[in-house]
Amino acid sequence: MEAAIVALIVVLSGYDVVAAQTVHARKSCEHFEIRFGHRYADILDTQDDGRLRIDYGRFHQTLERTGEG
Repeated sequence: MEAAIVALIVVLSGYDVVAAQTVHARKSCEHFEIRFGHRYADILDTQDDGRLRIDYGRFHQTLERTGEG
């Protein structure tokens, strides 16, 4: 991939229910940033009282993929 100068550009859009508007994001990744066999870590947890918690500290964390899908 380095010799071919491979890069990816990812464009996402979604709906923010709090702001009531569509939001967009764009990210480019060069060959050395691409991690094969990895997935992003979950950033959502349920607290003991049942409320949803978002852990932004894990937002860019990746985990090696297992055979669990």
